Amino acid sequence: MNRDSFLAPVEAYLRRTGLSEAHFGNRAVNDWTFVQRLRAGRVTIRIAERALAWIAEQDAAAQLRAMPVGAGAAENLSHTDNLPPRAAE
Repeated sequence: MNRDSFLAPVEAYLRRTGLSEAHFGNRAVNDWTFVQRLRAGRVTIRIAERALAWIAEQDAAAQLRAMPVGAGAAENLSHTDNLPPRAAE
């Protein structure tokens, strides 16, 4: 993979979310200068892959938050449905 294959998804994420370069780098790989270093070609593949994995996690979480909850869905989420009946005290 070349630098552009890592840079393009990062820049697309920044445009889509409005997140600053510094905050993205800090959140994704704990490096405020990550995007600058990526543009300069001074990032290891391992670190760049961590940033892309972070983007994928954020996108997946956003999709889950955007999913509509259908009628009756809350009842299906109850963790008590599969518990055995309580014994008489």
